[in-house]
Amino acid sequence: QGKGEYETGTKSASKNTPKSSRSKKSPTSASKKKSYLEMVHEAIVALKDRTGSSIPAICKWILSELDHIKSTPPNTFKNCVNNAIKQGMKNGRFVKVKSSYKINSAWTKKQKAAEKAKEAEKKRREIKRKKEMEKLKLEKEKKKKQQEEEAKKQAELERKKKEAELTPEQRAAQEERKKKKEAAEARAKYIAERLRKRRFPMEDTKLHAEDKELGLKPPDDVTKRPTLPYTLGCIVPFHQRGDVRKCSVAANASNFGNGDWLGNDDTRGLITDALHVYHFFCGDVRFIDEKYPVPQFSVKTLLYAIDEIINGNAKAAKALPPLITHLFTTALRVLTSPDTNIGKDKAKEDDTTDPVQNRLQKDLEKLHDGLNPISWSQICLFYMDLMERYYKSDYSIEHGVLIGESNLDMGYLWDEHKTHSDGGDIAEDGRSHLPKNYNAYLGGTNGSIVKGYRKLQKQIEPWNLSAEELMALLRVLIDDIIAKRSDLAEDISGRTAKLHELQKSRNSAMYKLRRVKCAYEGTTKKTTKPKNESTEEGGEAPEEGGKAPDEGAPVPTATKQQLITAEKAYAKASEAFDNGIKKLVSRSDPIGYDRHFNAYYFFPHDPELLHVEELKNSSLPPELKRLHLTLNPNSSWRVIDTKSLFDQFLGGLDIRGIRENELFNYCSGLTILKKKLHDETKDKSRAAMRSREKEDMERRVENARNACADDGRRSGRLAAMAHDELQKVLAESDDLEKMHAAEEQREKEELLRSHDYKVLTGLEMLSEFEKANNCNANSTLAAVPCHRLWVDTKANGNGTLQVLIEALLMVEDEINQLSPWKTQDTRRELWRAQLNDVSKAWIDLCSMKLGPTSKDTEGDPCPKKEAAYDNEEISQTPKKQKLDQPLPSASEKACIVSIVSTVKQCLIDLELRMFELSGMKAATEAANAVDDSGSSDGEDDGSNKRVKCWKWKINALKQVPTPRYVLIRDIIVAAI
Repeated sequence: QGKGEYETGTKSASKNTPKSSRSKKSPTSASKKKSYLEMVHEAIVALKDRTGSSIPAICKWILSELDHIKSTPPNTFKNCVNNAIKQGMKNGRFVKVKSSYKINSAWTKKQKAAEKAKEAEKKRREIKRKKEMEKLKLEKEKKKKQQEEEAKKQAELERKKKEAELTPEQRAAQEERKKKKEAAEARAKYIAERLRKRRFPMEDTKLHAEDKELGLKPPDDVTKRPTLPYTLGCIVPFHQRGDVRKCSVAANASNFGNGDWLGNDDTRGLITDALHVYHFFCGDVRFIDEKYPVPQFSVKTLLYAIDEIINGNAKAAKALPPLITHLFTTALRVLTSPDTNIGKDKAKEDDTTDPVQNRLQKDLEKLHDGLNPISWSQICLFYMDLMERYYKSDYSIEHGVLIGESNLDMGYLWDEHKTHSDGGDIAEDGRSHLPKNYNAYLGGTNGSIVKGYRKLQKQIEPWNLSAEELMALLRVLIDDIIAKRSDLAEDISGRTAKLHELQKSRNSAMYKLRRVKCAYEGTTKKTTKPKNESTEEGGEAPEEGGKAPDEGAPVPTATKQQLITAEKAYAKASEAFDNGIKKLVSRSDPIGYDRHFNAYYFFPHDPELLHVEELKNSSLPPELKRLHLTLNPNSSWRVIDTKSLFDQFLGGLDIRGIRENELFNYCSGLTILKKKLHDETKDKSRAAMRSREKEDMERRVENARNACADDGRRSGRLAAMAHDELQKVLAESDDLEKMHAAEEQREKEELLRSHDYKVLTGLEMLSEFEKANNCNANSTLAAVPCHRLWVDTKANGNGTLQVLIEALLMVEDEINQLSPWKTQDTRRELWRAQLNDVSKAWIDLCSMKLGPTSKDTEGDPCPKKEAAYDNEEISQTPKKQKLDQPLPSASEKACIVSIVSTVKQCLIDLELRMFELSGMKAATEAANAVDDSGSSDGEDDGSNKRVKCWKWKINALKQVPTPRYVLIRDIIVAAI
């Protein structure tokens, strides 16, 4: 009856409830499933009344806690509660105490016992099920094992049957296969053991030797090492490279950075000498002298100037690049100036005068007086001749000591039959006589220095020398400056000492920072107290928050302020050391080495390139090999000058090796280099974007035209709209084409400016530098600006011969002011006209060009050099390339001979006029007249003989042909 009333009450309540409220779920929706009996039980338990809970209290709790009951009619709710209490009393669930009701404890115990029995029955069934499953599993495994054993027995029977049928050869092959398998397994086990013991990073050579031995491949993140271009390949324009390998083996770049152009044992190579020159003037040494200023140029500028010599432009122009001329002239001025000489310091120390030293000093000062940008090659020849004679003299050789060189025969070290007389005799005074072909100053006979020196001896002009010979000569002059300038040597040593002090300060600050950091982080204290010992018995007091410190916890011994101070001191010392590297380094050390011991250099003064020095073993004589001696290897220089090439290089480094790991870490931190490297992807991405925009616009135009073609199927309004859309798209297409054309023109102009060879070779830089230093173009030959030797209207240059002719015209003007020509005399006009015609003929004869040839410039703003970058000439050797250069034609030779003859004749005329103006001509004629009349006693004094001899020698020059320059030189020397 109670259940029926409960159901009736809930149904009526649900009917009276609005539809919207029934659709929503209340927070106590789970309590709707409870019966009134359960609600009453829950209310009695919640009220916790010791004497029991009354019916009103139970109803009040239910109505306050269960919201959905509130909508039930009161009478129905009351009846349902009474029926639930009666049912609980009947079941023994409740116990009535007066007018209140309590939970029957016996019923509670009975319910708990039933739940425990039910849980135990569930566990028992689960255990029984597991036992049955385990039994089935064991039976399956046993059955499977029996099947496997039977299969093995069957296989063994079949194997024995097959072995019985095998021939002896087949049995041997089978044994061989078995041994190979066992060896492979042992090998795999050995490799696994070796790999387990390896610890990275390790020595690079050992690492790659083990990889090769174990047959291991490099990690997946180590890519293939890129092919780096040679150093001279960096002057190839970026848009012409295409593949890195093309510019790495270009004719000029590769032949002068690899192969025979590395130089033999007597030479060091073109690029090595060029870097030596750069570091002296603008790099590590950075030679600075107010008397002899030098413009600050980059490595690329020097390489572009060298390339003009290599590709024949200097020879065609009959003039060296002005930058190289300026460097030679400056070096010789420093060496021959009175402030710089060999015996100055020694004379001060000894306080004695030595005739050899005095004579050498006077000779150097005489060379200084005749030095100018035109005569520097002859002055260089005379200077090197002086130094060679000086070093070959007894003055420069100690008693019993002979300066060693690579060509000496040292066979006496192991051959008892050879004596000291084979290498050189010992004189009575104890000094060594020089052996045959001994070169104390110039070096080996096959070296570039000797080759250049011999060419200068043959009166060969400097523009006919090779680039390697020129750089070798310039390097020798630079070495002499470093050796002779005591102030420069002291500055270098002082900079080294300062840099060493900065390094020591940085290391000290780093060591102090590490100590303070370890002290701040704390050290672990070892305690011997048992773990269960209370803190009250000798333990530490609890920290803040009521927690005691853990046993063995780190205890700091330094404050945070001390740590901050140490960090600031280390940052300051590191910054000072980094600044010192830029200013105080006198010799750049490699930033790292790769697995092949190739050195990598980064020059802070020229951060656009990363240089790589690849080593090449020197060729040793057999006798030196028997002594197990080694020489310094020659170098092949390569370069990294693009961002993509730099990224590929970093990807090819194996950081498992110690050297490449350090190199990778250093190169990854070169932010200056990453900013300066050329990023060719930007140019390609912009061109690709223009191409995509053009394709999209063409597609839009085509769609608009197709829409206009369907006018017959549309109304007039739609056709007009399609026509307007076509006109709009065509206008946008025109605007886009104009924008693209403007961008391409702007990029072309930038490309032209960036590939202006007057800027690249240093001509414009030198012109501005010499103008800023007040080099007067109309002064004497000694102060002639070097840029004027190159014919260029913008640089105000008019060539070597024109500078000489201007000097002659200035002398003639001074003579004319002292003794003017007669008005009716036309000889002066003819003389000046001859010089002007010669100057024009010389300019027409010289091909003044920089960079690419004229036929390569057609249609390309930055054309490709045919001689330097033609792929067909990749495999040519330097000798072959030299033979392929065009030789002067017969007409050109005749023109040169005519020009030289004319200038010589004009010079003789000028000398004769000076001879006449000085009165010496009249005196000579008078003396001749006296001789002819016979008034003399037959014995002339010495002065008259010298006058006659001089006159005869000068007149003899008129009868000598111009090509016989050796005889002309002898006659002039005799006349002097």
